[in-house]
Amino acid sequence: MDFDDIIKFLLPKAARKKLKKELKKASLGDILRALLAALFGSRQPAGRQVDRGRDTAVSPTASPQTSGPFANELQQARHYQQQIAQMVQNAPTDTLERIRLEQLNGRVADWVQMIKEIVAHAQNQQEDRLLAEERQRVPQAIKRLEKQLNETSDPILRQKLERTLANRQRQLAQLEISARNRQLAELKVENTLAQLGTIYSQLRSGSYMSQTSSYERLSAEINDEVLALGDYLETLDELRTPTSYSEL
Repeated sequence: MDFDDIIKFLLPKAARKKLKKELKKASLGDILRALLAALFGSRQPAGRQVDRGRDTAVSPTASPQTSGPFANELQQARHYQQQIAQMVQNAPTDTLERIRLEQLNGRVADWVQMIKEIVAHAQNQQEDRLLAEERQRVPQAIKRLEKQLNETSDPILRQKLERTLANRQRQLAQLEISARNRQLAELKVENTLAQLGTIYSQLRSGSYMSQTSSYERLSAEINDEVLALGDYLETLDELRTPTSYSEL
């Protein structure tokens, strides 16, 4: 397994390019420290900063509101994170239980931060008044253009109308995609929150302390979900790329 394979295995796609660029400039010691950090869950995805063990996760681009849509979901996610962080504080120092909890808590902090960013994406689309107005206005504009096109025989005017109509239809398609993506984001948040609740229940059972297989399974489940959410966020970023329109 070469360097690229290691990075691909350890980190979400959104963080790979930046991390590889950083590591190419680093010393061997820095590379080993970064890889160990990624392996044990303390490496943050690019652009995300989380203060381990405390509910102070921040993002330069994501600041979801504490009221309105997703408020309950965000509160529940923070509550899970706070409870797990408290479990770390309550665990005896320098014990296997404390070490394992710290590692799992670090990845849960990543998990909750990504939930916040997904919520921010969904809120930005839902709260944009202009998009809401366009969802009402664009279908009306399409009907008007279609009527004009049917009523004119002038070739130049028809050409302009056809291009304008095509652009309006693309605009409507993009609006529908945005609405669908917002609904998918809502389902994504609900699904991942249910998984987080399941993980929390398993942590409370305490079997991870004495059973290595249980700890490894929990760790793998958390890591897989964090990686999946990172890829999902990258997909959301790509979908926000503006659509080009034909010139008149």
